[in-house]
Amino acid sequence: MRLRRRGIRTRSATAFALLALVLSITLSVVTYQLARWYLLGQREDLATQQVTLNALVTRGLVAAGDAEPEQVAQAASSLTNARSVIRIGDDWFDAVVELNEASIPDELIAAVDQDGAARQRVVVNGVPYVVVGVDLGGVDLGGVDAVYFEFVPLVEYQRTLETLLTVLV
Repeated sequence: MRLRRRGIRTRSATAFALLALVLSITLSVVTYQLARWYLLGQREDLATQQVTLNALVTRGLVAAGDAEPEQVAQAASSLTNARSVIRIGDDWFDAVVELNEASIPDELIAAVDQDGAARQRVVVNGVPYVVVGVDLGGVDLGGVDAVYFEFVPLVEYQRTLETLLTVLV
């Protein structure tokens, strides 16, 4: 059986279709990556600002020294409506059972201890979070150091990105 040679019209249409396919895939990947970068960056910046405010409230509660550390953690959680974990000295206090010191990466703890503030994305029980840590030092806490960590959920952004990915595919 002899192969039939294709005409120039068929070859140019095929080349054009392949070029359009490559261009479409490239634009889809770039669009997804830019949207992901922008949405997550905005969310992390907003989370950092909110956590800083919540840490100031918590710092005031710790500095007041009127309450026991367990009560400080609960009061901070109720005042800020946050998923927080507080380390006072060597003791850890959490507002949500599933989000505790075991959920905070060691690298993040070390970064907060060294730099005073840091953030990192984590996944706890299949739910994505950005964890922001703030050192509450700089206030006379009677020689006790305190660090505030807060888990900010990223579920709504994950769903948005999944929808965008579906549309682009």
